[in-house]
This record gives sequence, structure tokens and C-alpha cells, in this order.
Amino acid sequence: MEFRRNYTYLLLIGFFALACTEIKNEKALSKKPYFDLEGFVEGQISYLDSLSGLNDKAPVVKRTIAIEGEKETVTLTKEGAEAYPNWKKELLLFKESDINKPVLLQSYEEVKTDSSSIFSAKENSLKVQELEVVYSGEEVAKIYIELNEENYLYTSDKSMYLTVKNGYLDQYAINGYRKLIANDALNYKVTTQLSYP
Repeated sequence: MEFRRNYTYLLLIGFFALACTEIKNEKALSKKPYFDLEGFVEGQISYLDSLSGLNDKAPVVKRTIAIEGEKETVTLTKEGAEAYPNWKKELLLFKESDINKPVLLQSYEEVKTDSSSIFSAKENSLKVQELEVVYSGEEVAKIYIELNEENYLYTSDKSMYLTVKNGYLDQYAINGYRKLIANDALNYKVTTQLSYP
């Protein structure tokens, strides 16, 4: 009985300590030590979603896919809604590249210039190796991301960028390399251009 009571107290103390750590981490992150990529991408998604309900306002999407030198270009309009992008899914990889996570505190070094901020990973094991934000005045003009992932199944390198014009998403691209165990390497590039009516 005594053991059970002590065990319960220990569990309660453990949960309380964990909760305090989470609160502390959340407070630390409320300051967003690095560029708020997640918030920026969510703002673009909200804007594009608001236009998607208006066929005459939704941007025309021109996409070029290149795989091992073979290229194909498609044009998507809101009228062809079946293939039209779901912006939340479309920009998910950018959003997930946000480095403002409790586990990543103190993991990046920032170098600032007059027109950019570059966040470089301190360790090669981190998925996001570099995040560069280029500004035009006070506004974000371009975001560039270098990703690296390696495990026992595959090696993957990606470079991604998005450009912004008049405050809104103009173009984004993912340029990648993937090598699966016992398979040939695959090189690909997907570039998407948005044209607003």
C-alpha cells in the first residue's frame, strides 16, 4: 500500500515536472527565436484559400515537373477544380521546415545582412540545414531552405524556395535528390508559378 502511494506521488511529480517543462518551452517559443516560417506559410495558405472560393480571383497555376531530364508542364485553373492545388497540402513541406520547435532551441546560428537572415544548423544531423530569408525593405521577398535526411532506407537532399511579390506567393520550387537502398538515384525538380487575375 505504501509502495503504491509513493509510486502515485512519483507519477504525479513526473507529470507536473513534464507540464512545467512544456510550459517553459512554450514560453520560450512564444518569442519565436528564429524566423516564423510556419506563421508566414499559414498566412499565405489563408490568403490563397480565400481566393479559391472565387473562380475569377483564384490564381492560374503553371507547374513544370522535371524528372531525370524529362519535362512536363501543366496549367491548372480553378475551373479544373479536380487537379487544382489544395494549398494546405501543397505548402506543407515549407510549413514543416519551421525551426521554432522546443527541441531545436540553440540549434541554429543566425547571420544577418542588410537584406537577409540566414539560419544555419549547428549539427549535420538536423533535417533543416539552412533557412535563408531575403527581404525587400521590410517585406519577405524570398525564402530558401536546404533539407537533408538520411536513414537506413534512403538518402534525401532537397533545396526549396518560394518567392513573394506584393506580399503574396509568386513562385515555389522543390529541387531534390533521393537514393533508395539498392535503387538508382532519382533527381527531380518541381516548379510552380502563380499568376493572379
